[in-house]
Amino acid sequence: MVRDAGILGALILNPLAIALTAGCGVVICAAAGWNRHGHEMLVAGGVLLAASELAMLPLILTRGANQLTVSQAALLATMVHLFVAAAAMLAIKSSPAFHAWLLGFYAATVISVVIVCIRAVRAAPMALSGNGNH
Repeated sequence: MVRDAGILGALILNPLAIALTAGCGVVICAAAGWNRHGHEMLVAGGVLLAASELAMLPLILTRGANQLTVSQAALLATMVHLFVAAAAMLAIKSSPAFHAWLLGFYAATVISVVIVCIRAVRAAPMALSGNGNH
């Protein structure tokens, strides 16, 4: 059940990564004298929060499965994360500040999504050959 704790822990880790990225971004903007574009930051953060939480769904659904199944779920998780972010960038007509915040939040959340995927694949049991041939 260690793998379950890692996947469910990512559901908490992703919002923390977004909050930390937002905090660092606001501090950098203040130090440089730039407008932080708070509305764009909130929208981009919400989009990537939804994308990163939705990306955990395939891993949650394959708990207890073998490595072959979990590796496919991990691939799907990273694709969901990427495609939701890309669709939001195309669908939401906004300023370049939105795209900058989206990129920052994507970089922060893709790290946690990939780490959880790797841990889930490593923790899953090996698949056994059905016919005895290796």
